[in-house]
Amino acid sequence: SNIIYSIKQADDNCLWVSTHLGVNRFCPDSKQVTANYEFSGDYCLYSNTKGNTWVIGKDWIKFYNVKQKKFIEVSRPDYTISNLESRAFVTDDGALWVFPSGTGNVYHYSLNEFGQEKTQKKLSILYSQFHNNPINNIYYEHGVLCFIDAKQDLYMYDISRKSKLYIRNI
Repeated sequence: SNIIYSIKQADDNCLWVSTHLGVNRFCPDSKQVTANYEFSGDYCLYSNTKGNTWVIGKDWIKFYNVKQKKFIEVSRPDYTISNLESRAFVTDDGALWVFPSGTGNVYHYSLNEFGQEKTQKKLSILYSQFHNNPINNIYYEHGVLCFIDAKQDLYMYDISRKSKLYIRNI
């Protein structure tokens, strides 16, 4: 499709190009689309600089297996995500963090490896209370999560140090 929603790093050599018909894996060196993956309904793709890639739809989650060159669906607890683009992110270690709407809770999805030969995967899903108030907006970059809660308080959270810092009411 020529209607592009986003372009994200897939790995050192390729890009993910999201369109309304699905996701294309594009190789800038050869200037060719090397694969096309169709997803139904609204979805959002999350990837880190290592190419660890997850796709979230309204009621499903998939990760990209680099050896099999396909997306594999994982189990997903029943929760609501409004505005898929701003409710999740992928950390440097490939973990997917998902913040359900209207809560201060988080689901943390992690895999032991994104490139297993077999379809068996070691998926870990942890659910925890991240913040006492519902989180309205989330921004993530380079190991630091910034968020605004329902009281309009701005916080910064350092993932590696597991420390939360109150910035100010905005």
